[in-house]
Amino acid sequence: MNKAMISGMLPEALKQAANLLKGERLPKGTNGKIAAFGPGVLLSGLKPTVALYSASGSETNRRPVANAIFAIARKYLPGEDLLDSVKDLNGTGLEDAREYILSACVALKLAARTFKEEEDGDAAGTDLTYKEGS
Repeated sequence: MNKAMISGMLPEALKQAANLLKGERLPKGTNGKIAAFGPGVLLSGLKPTVALYSASGSETNRRPVANAIFAIARKYLPGEDLLDSVKDLNGTGLEDAREYILSACVALKLAARTFKEEEDGDAAGTDLTYKEGS
């Protein structure tokens, strides 16, 4: 990750963060899903984290976050989606993809901070994100 790459990704990250909006706010838990992606890659590896975020039908739908990250890093990655881009990579190609994807994740995290997240009365569901004073 480098600052220049992340800065270059910010305009697309803002568009993708806006695409995640539900009304004028991010759905509950979206910031947490974005924030958890980077540590997931560092602790579990790129392929397992991408597989988890690309899975459909899970109780916590992480696919929109994976789609947003792929859209931000698309010009650096082959394939039709995030999982398709990394599943056959190894060695240097996998390390390069990891750098691009983590940079896109940081850019998305920064962009998402410009939008408010739904509050308790705004949507149904359980909010597992930490809020100061809770």
